[in-house]
Amino acid sequence: HQKNVTDGEQFSDESDKGEDGRTEIRRETFYKLTNSADVPEVPSGNRNLLLYTDAPFSHQNDKYYTSYYAYETSETHNGARVYKTGTPAWSRLGINLGKHLVERGVVKIGDKLIYTVFAKTDQDTPIKITLYVRYKGNSAAEELNGKPHEFILTKDWRKISIPFTVTEKMVSEETRVNYLAFEQTTQSESGKYVYYAGNKIEHGDVATPYSQAPEDLGWSTDTLVPTKTQRYLWKFEYIYYSDGSVEIAGPVNLSIAGQDADATEAINKTKQELL
Repeated sequence: HQKNVTDGEQFSDESDKGEDGRTEIRRETFYKLTNSADVPEVPSGNRNLLLYTDAPFSHQNDKYYTSYYAYETSETHNGARVYKTGTPAWSRLGINLGKHLVERGVVKIGDKLIYTVFAKTDQDTPIKITLYVRYKGNSAAEELNGKPHEFILTKDWRKISIPFTVTEKMVSEETRVNYLAFEQTTQSESGKYVYYAGNKIEHGDVATPYSQAPEDLGWSTDTLVPTKTQRYLWKFEYIYYSDGSVEIAGPVNLSIAGQDADATEAINKTKQELL
C-alpha cells in the first residue's frame, strides 16, 4: 500500500516488505526530455544533494559557494573537477548547506547524511586540514555535530567520509547553517597547494561513488511534457529502504511526443537495450 505524499516521493507501510525483509520508505522520481531515443545519463551511486559540484566557482554570486584563496583547475579525479587552496591558513571553498540542503527542502531534522571529498597536497611536508561549519549570525567556525574532524594530507589522494545528522540548529531560520568547508590550519609552502575533488553529500551512512547531482545532468523532479523539439520523456527513481540502502530504477522511456513509449519501434529498441 503506497500513499503519494509529494510529487516524486512515495512512502510505504510494512506490507511493502520484500523477500529480503527490507521496507520501501520512499522514492525520488526524476524526469528528463531529450530529442533522441538514446538513453540519457543518470548519476552513479546515491543522489548527490550538492548542486554545481563541477562548477562551484560559477555559483558564488548566488551564494551556493564561497571561496577564500581557492582556485579552479583543469584537472579531474575520478570524474570530478579538482580545485585547490593555499597559501594562507584557513583557505577554503565553502559549501552553503543552507542553500543546497535546507532551502531546497531535501533534508529534515534527524536525517542521517554522509559528506565525502577526496584531498591531497603537492608539498613534501604533510599538511593538516580541519572541517568547520558556520551558522547564520555567527562568523565563528564550529565543529560539525560537535566533533573534531582533522586529517593529515600527503601527495596521495585520500578519501574522506564523515557521517553527520541534520540538527534543529541547521534548519532553524534563526540559526540556519551557512558554510561547510575543509580549511588549512597552516599555510602551504611557497607555490604549493591542497587539492580537493568530488564533494558529495548523500542520505545514509555509506559513501557511494561520486556523481553530479541529477539536476546538473538535466533531470528534474517536475513532471515534464514532451514538445516537438524535446520529444522523448524519460524517468528514473531513487528507491530508499528501511535498512538504509538505496537503489536506482531506470532510466526508462515514458513517451515520445506524448504517445505511449510501447507504440514506437524506436523506443521498443531502446527498452531492449536497457534490459
